[in-house]
Amino acid sequence: MPIKKITRVFFMLCLMALTIISASAQDNSNTEGWYYGKEIRKIDFKGLTNVSSLELEGVVSPYVGQKFSDNLYADLLNKMYGLEFFDEITPRALPADPERKTIVLEFTVVERPIISSIIFQGNNKIRDRELADEITTKATDVYIASSVLLAERKIRDLYLRKGYTHVTVTSKTEAVGDTIRVVFIINEGKATVITSIEFQGNKNITSRTLAKELSLKELSLFNKGAFQESALNIDKNNLLMYYSDRGYIHAEITDIVRDINHNQKENRDEMILTFKIYEGDAYTYGGTTLEGNTIYTTEELLSFIRVKEGDVINMSLFQQGLSAIADMYYEDGYTSNIFNPQIKTDSVNYIVSCDFSIIENPQSHIGNVIVQGNKKTKDYVIRREIPLENGDIFSKTKVQTGLRSLYNLQYFSAIVPDVVPSSKENTVDLIINVEEQSTTSIEFGITFSGASDPDSWPISAFAKWQDSNFSGTGQTIHSSLTISTETQSLGLGYANSWLFNKPIDFSANLNFNRKASTALQYMYLPDGVNKTDYYMEYNELILGGSLALGKRWVQDLGTCTLVGGVSVDCKQNFYDSDLFEPVDKTISADNGRWGLENSIWTKLAFDGRDISYDPSKGWFASQQFSWTGLIPQIENQYYLRTDTKGELYFTLLDLPVSSSWNLKFVLAGYSGLSLVIPQKDSLLSDTSKLYIDGMFNGRGWNLYADRGNALWSNYIELRMPIATGVFAVDFFADAIVLADTPTTLFNNIGVEDWRFSYGPGIRFSLPQFPLRLLLANSFRVENGTVVWDDGIAENTGKPQWKFVLSFCLTNK
Repeated sequence: MPIKKITRVFFMLCLMALTIISASAQDNSNTEGWYYGKEIRKIDFKGLTNVSSLELEGVVSPYVGQKFSDNLYADLLNKMYGLEFFDEITPRALPADPERKTIVLEFTVVERPIISSIIFQGNNKIRDRELADEITTKATDVYIASSVLLAERKIRDLYLRKGYTHVTVTSKTEAVGDTIRVVFIINEGKATVITSIEFQGNKNITSRTLAKELSLKELSLFNKGAFQESALNIDKNNLLMYYSDRGYIHAEITDIVRDINHNQKENRDEMILTFKIYEGDAYTYGGTTLEGNTIYTTEELLSFIRVKEGDVINMSLFQQGLSAIADMYYEDGYTSNIFNPQIKTDSVNYIVSCDFSIIENPQSHIGNVIVQGNKKTKDYVIRREIPLENGDIFSKTKVQTGLRSLYNLQYFSAIVPDVVPSSKENTVDLIINVEEQSTTSIEFGITFSGASDPDSWPISAFAKWQDSNFSGTGQTIHSSLTISTETQSLGLGYANSWLFNKPIDFSANLNFNRKASTALQYMYLPDGVNKTDYYMEYNELILGGSLALGKRWVQDLGTCTLVGGVSVDCKQNFYDSDLFEPVDKTISADNGRWGLENSIWTKLAFDGRDISYDPSKGWFASQQFSWTGLIPQIENQYYLRTDTKGELYFTLLDLPVSSSWNLKFVLAGYSGLSLVIPQKDSLLSDTSKLYIDGMFNGRGWNLYADRGNALWSNYIELRMPIATGVFAVDFFADAIVLADTPTTLFNNIGVEDWRFSYGPGIRFSLPQFPLRLLLANSFRVENGTVVWDDGIAENTGKPQWKFVLSFCLTNK
């Protein structure tokens, strides 16, 4: 081929290649950024091994359905990195449909390694278990360096609280295959204990009185005397506050002397701690003048100061009054006011007075309600509990009302609000920081028991699953299963407290029960008919369901709930009617055929408790009416039941003992009245009557066989929370009475009809572990003499305690 022709062909090929490359580049430029403004149909992850996609669902699901933008993408990526699960996150946008109208966001991730084990080295004085309980880093967690550093500080703080002032804590990691082993290296050092606390210069207040104000204590039989540097500063402030609350506003701690001697035998430093004090003179209160207040009158504002002119000044009480003045403005949305209290002292007449100037600014409005810290719970589930929206006037009381509602959900172990200025003038952002806790409970077990019948299976099994925050949506789903020779049951349930995103409660339940039961039977004997001593066996089959619908009104003083429902049960009994005749006619009425038991009910409740499941203050009251028997001539029972309940709570003492724990006593009282009023000539089964179960009412008594139509139950409890909302030590006293009819209860009941019990107990308030472990002494009064239910123990001559297992039920 001639060179000229070859050159022409080569030139044409190059021109075609350039054309194709140009077209390709033009095509790419047309498609670049095609995903902007497109709806996100789905968010997928690649590379997940240790992290479950369910853990990420609560973070990414709010973005599904939104249109893609740079701000949305940056916000999503920040939240994902904020989880600290991943070292790398590589994004990719893919079309979700052929027309590219929607997109799929795909993230390829590189996970951080998992912690395989945690080891403590060098700890001789504190056990591994105590150290492990102190830190939040656990085996099987994703390794996060900042969390390990935090664990170091927590271990060090634990040692410091126990007086080991020379402790050092470091950590290292060791690779174990694809996982990480974390090793904490502890050098405990010597402990420092306080052998004596002394005071110098105190003329008006005794050393014994001052010592009671200190958290640091001397070494004794009941106190380890551990020295803590952080507690020393707190104690110094406590002493100064004690003096200032008694008028000594110029009191000073001029020096704190530490005399330390080493005890070689005990291998510890022993300290004599001496506080040197200048008391000064006691001052009286000379009054407060206000300037600049136009919204509220001077009389209104000064009423918050509870120190009277001429009295010895109590600076804490006075400062509380000033804070209450600011809070009054704050409550009505005046968050940007400027308060300038000028304290004046007259050192000649020993008088303290105050000139309080106020610069009033316009009310602040809510700019945004921002939720942080939630991984599972969706933002809207939290926001809907806060009765404030964008543009509303800020209200401190409404914020507190919202926090109360959030705590009562029992989704969070901690809720911390914050108010910061917003970008617009006279607006603030309300930030809700939450720390989630588990909302899923799984219970299962197997029980082995002896059986007199060799053909029966001596094993029973049960399982229960419940998630009160299913997929972070605030809905509850539960199921339960029981299988044994005598009982088989299956239950399914669903509840939603925000139906249609309104404060409307809805619940539905389905259940199946088959059980072997016993009942009193007629026994025809030569000397007459006996219907109190002989029992028959029968089988009972129940298919049932229920629906409930209600409305809530959340107010600052509490929550009002009006709810109603309906339940339907289909029952059938099985026994040989030629051999047995039950005393309870409802059993024979449904023998060998399906019977119906329908009921409707309504309840009105008022809840003013601070935390419904572990209150420290507040009240609760409810009234419920239930009517059973809706279809005439078809059903067996027709009766009205009423339940009236009331609760009251007071905090008797709330004394800070350390930075993380208060000594607290709460007094709780309860009274509940239940009445069953059957329709004339209607049957009434024993299971529909009232009784003392000894577990939830009349604790310590077990009078299941005694049934009546009127029950009045009361208790009083002294509660000491060890960990608020988790664990408490209680002392209870119960008084309960059961009567045949309401008329008998109101007209013919005396002290001998009452049943009493008392004792200590341990109460767990966690939703996954709502147990009470009690010791009870039960007694009644007969002819003016106390008669103990279980008699007197021969070896001690005292009443015998009995163990009671109960549950924490929250009235709603």
